[in-house]
Amino acid sequence: MYDEIQDVRLDDWYSDYMHLLTPGGESFPELYQRVAAFLDELKTKDYHRVAIFAHGGVLISAGLYAGLFQEKGAWDHLVPFGGIQKITI
Repeated sequence: MYDEIQDVRLDDWYSDYMHLLTPGGESFPELYQRVAAFLDELKTKDYHRVAIFAHGGVLISAGLYAGLFQEKGAWDHLVPFGGIQKITI
């Protein structure tokens, strides 16, 4: 999948993905804020367990939000396709 992306800006994004906008998309800080707002809202609900199906960027954001790891090296914690990441908020 990712190997098929043909965009000259991709190498720039890979070198600073935590700050640069994805071509035609959002920056990681924007993604994180979106995920954090969702998780903040989720905490106001009376749920005991919630399953969320998401892509790696959302899971990295959720892991950062939950304090599972720090921003530096966050992508080293990327859950593999079909993997599970458990967080407590």
